[in-house]
Amino acid sequence: MTYDEFVKKFAEAAESVGDTVGKAANSAVKKGGELAEIAKLTLQKNNARQERDRRLISLGSLVYGAHAGAELCEEDMEKLYAELDSLTDKIEKLDEKIAKLRNTKTCPGCGRSVAKDYGYCPACGAKFEK
Repeated sequence: MTYDEFVKKFAEAAESVGDTVGKAANSAVKKGGELAEIAKLTLQKNNARQERDRRLISLGSLVYGAHAGAELCEEDMEKLYAELDSLTDKIEKLDEKIAKLRNTKTCPGCGRSVAKDYGYCPACGAKFEK
């Protein structure tokens, strides 16, 4: 092998390594962005859950107050129901976004998160529709 052939092969190998490193770096940046988005969505979901829990406590206080003899205000209850419905919808939508980013789906039988390509849930055995 001549010196020129060696230099050419070395340059080709270096270019190939550079391409591979570049692809790996791009992949790492993309994955990092996905992880950051999952963390952001998870925080939003946790905040919505806490807010839903506060609304449930308020609803429970109204119901117990009525049990204890206080007047039950239907308007307050309807407002809480609407807020709870809205928060529940928000949590479900956030769960869907997180599952999409993680490339998972939720088992309708047990609620476990599993890989999208599973045909059956490994936890409860439920069959997934295609």
